[in-house]
Amino acid sequence: MLEVIKLSRGGYVITSEGKPIVQVGIPPETIKDSIKIFGEAPQYYIVPKRLIDTTTFLNTAEIEFPIYFNYFIKRRKTYILCTKEQESALKTLFKESLIGSSEILEEDFGKGIKCNIEGEMLFFRRKDQRNKNELFEIENSVEFIDIEKDVFIGDIKVKKFQDEIFFFRGDKQEELHLENRKLNSLPYDFNLGTKKTFERKKLENFTFPRFGFTCLGSSNGFDPEGTTSGFILWINGKGIFIDPPAGAFNELEKNNIPISSIVGIILTHCHADHDAGTLQSMLRGNKVRIYTTKTIWESFKTKYKELLNVDDNFFESLCDTFFIKVGRTINIENANFRFHYALHSIPTIGFTVEFEDKTLFYSSDTFVSDRTKLLLDEGIISPERYDFVMNYFKKFDYILHEAGGGLIHADISYLDFETRENQYVYAFHCPEKDYINYINTNKPKGNLLYPKQGVENTVSIISQKRLSKFDAITSVKLFLDLPLRNIKNLELNSEFEEYGPNEVIIREGETENKDFYIITEGYVKLFVGDKLYKEYLVFDFFGESAILTNKGRSATVVAGENGCKVLRINGQSFLENIKDTKLYSKLKHLAEIRSKDTWNIFLTEYFENFTPSMKLYFEMILNYEEHEKEAVIWNEEKTQKGYFLIDGKVLIETGKKRIIVSSDKNKYTFLGDIRCLLLNTDNTISQIKVISEKAKLFSVNKEDLKSYFYDYPIILPRFSYYTEMLIEKNGSEK
Repeated sequence: MLEVIKLSRGGYVITSEGKPIVQVGIPPETIKDSIKIFGEAPQYYIVPKRLIDTTTFLNTAEIEFPIYFNYFIKRRKTYILCTKEQESALKTLFKESLIGSSEILEEDFGKGIKCNIEGEMLFFRRKDQRNKNELFEIENSVEFIDIEKDVFIGDIKVKKFQDEIFFFRGDKQEELHLENRKLNSLPYDFNLGTKKTFERKKLENFTFPRFGFTCLGSSNGFDPEGTTSGFILWINGKGIFIDPPAGAFNELEKNNIPISSIVGIILTHCHADHDAGTLQSMLRGNKVRIYTTKTIWESFKTKYKELLNVDDNFFESLCDTFFIKVGRTINIENANFRFHYALHSIPTIGFTVEFEDKTLFYSSDTFVSDRTKLLLDEGIISPERYDFVMNYFKKFDYILHEAGGGLIHADISYLDFETRENQYVYAFHCPEKDYINYINTNKPKGNLLYPKQGVENTVSIISQKRLSKFDAITSVKLFLDLPLRNIKNLELNSEFEEYGPNEVIIREGETENKDFYIITEGYVKLFVGDKLYKEYLVFDFFGESAILTNKGRSATVVAGENGCKVLRINGQSFLENIKDTKLYSKLKHLAEIRSKDTWNIFLTEYFENFTPSMKLYFEMILNYEEHEKEAVIWNEEKTQKGYFLIDGKVLIETGKKRIIVSSDKNKYTFLGDIRCLLLNTDNTISQIKVISEKAKLFSVNKEDLKSYFYDYPIILPRFSYYTEMLIEKNGSEK
C-alpha cells in the first residue's frame, strides 16, 4: 500500500512508510509543501502531460527549486520522469533559469555602462565559490528518464498508460490511499483544479496611493511558512507588478481591486520564484506592458514558449514589451526610473525611482556579503561596481532590499546601518523568523523593517486624494471614448451612496429605479430569483439594461458581506449622454443579446477565472445566428467569424480528422481556428458544416475578437487548448 499526499499548492507525493518516493506534478512553490511535511524535497518527479496548466496558467513542471535543493543542500541528483519532447523543453528551462542566458546583449546598456555579467554568472555556478573547477551543470545535477518506459524507483515500478500513472511492486499493482479513498492510479493529464475560494476582505478607507507599495510576498522560494517575494509599486494610483508571485491576482480579487488597476510588470530575472507569476499575469489579466532588458526578455521567452509549445509570434502577442537600458532614466506613469544590473547568478535588474520629492531603491536579488569581495579580488568586478552593490542603496528614502542569505543573496546584516530620519529599509526575500532572530540578537542601528503582506498593509509614501466622481466615471473602460462634456454631465447628475452588508440596491422586477451604478468600494452580488449569477467588483457597473429597454429590473443586486459604495448616475442623464455615441449601440446590443441567455456561455471552461468585466466585454461582441442543414459556416473562404454552438450538431473537418460536435454533449463549444482569427496563421480547419436540421450559434466577428484579444490575451491560449483537446479526443480518422 502506498500513501498519497495532496500538496496544498498542487501535485501529489507518493509515500511509503512516511518517506517520499516520487512527486506527480511540480507547480511553483510545491517544494515548500514538501519541506514542511518531510523536511526535504523529493528526489524523483513525474512531469504531467501539460507543462502549463490551462486554468491557472502556472508551470506544472517547475524543476528549478527541487534541483537546486537536491544539488546544493543534499549533494545529490534530481530525477525527472518525462517524455523525450518534454525533456528538450525542460533542458531549455533549466539552462535559462539555473545557468543563465548564453549572450548578454550590448543593447541592454546605456552609453558608458559596462558590466562583466558573463564572468559574474560563472562565479555563481561554482559549487564552492573559492573553487573555480567544479561548476553547476545539467550533467551533475539532474537526470531525465523516459516515462514512456517502465521506471524503477527502488522496488517500486512506475508505469504510464495513456493518461494514468500506475505503481507496482514486482508484478503486483500497488493500491493508493488518498484521504481515506482507495485509488488504482493517479492522473497523468494533471490539472491544478478550479480557483480556490476565498473570503473577501473589508478595506477601511483604502485608496490607491499616489506613490507607495503593497507587499504580495516577502519570503524566498524555500520558506514553507512564507510567500515568495513580490510587490505592487503604486504610482499616481496605477499599479506596476514587480516580479509578481504565483497567484498575485488572488490578492487583488479578495480585496475587490480591479485587475485593470495593474498597468505594467517589471520582470527582474528568470528564476522561478520571480517569473512564475509574470507568465500567469500575462495570460490571466488584462494586457500590460512588461519592462525588462532585451537579454532577460529573450531568456524568459525562450524558457516559456518551450513550455507553451508556441512560436515567437504567438508568445509576443500576449503582451507589450519595453526594453530598458541599464543606466538610462525612463519615465513610467510620470515617475523617473533608472535601472541597474544586480550582482546575481543570472542576468538580473534592480531599479531606483524618483517621484516628486521621494526616492525608492529596489535591489532585486543581489549578492551583498563578506564573500562579495572574492569577485573584486579576482578582478571579476571593478571597484566601482563593488562599491555600487555594497553601498549605493543607502542614499534612498525607501529601500526595498532582498536579504535571502545563502550563497547568492544578501546578508541581512549589511542592511543594518544608521538611517536618517524618515529613511526606511525593508528586508524582502527572507523568512520572517530569520528577520526576527536577527533583530532579537542584534540591536538595529536604524529603521530595519520586515514588509507586512497584504493590501491592507500598503505603504503609502505619498497619499492619493479620495476618489472623485470624475475619477470613478473615467476609471470604467466603458466610457473611454465618451466626450469630456458628456462625462462632466454624468458627474453633475450622480451621487455617491453607501450600502450595508447584504443590503438590497435594486430589486428584480421593480420599475421605479432606472439609474446606472458604478462600484467604487467593496463588491455586489447579482441574483436572478434565488440563484446567484455573478459578483461585480470595483469599477464594474450594473443597471444599464433597464434604462435601455425601458423594462423592469431583470435581477436583484445586493451589497457584499462587508457592504459597498457606489456612484449612482441618474438614468435619464445616462441615456441622454450616450444616445448619440457608439456606446449607446454597444449597450443596446448588449441588452438585446442577453435575451438569448448569454450568461450560460460563461459557465464553460473557456471563461473560467474571467473577471466580471472580462465576461461583460466579451458579451458585448457576441451575435446570434441560425443556420439550416448543410450550411458551411467555416472554410478557407470563411474565416471572418468564430462561433459557439448553442443548439444543434456540426461536422468539423481538419486535414486528417472528422469531429461531430453536438450541443447535447458539447454545448457552447468554440468553433473555428482561434490562431487563424487572431494571428492570421494558416487555417487548420478545412470545413465546419451544420448536419442537424438547424443550428443555433453565438458568433463573434474577427475584428471584434482581435480588439478583445488586445485587452485580454487569455483567450488565445485558452481557446487554442480546448480546440486542440476537442480534436485530439473526439476526432476520427478520415
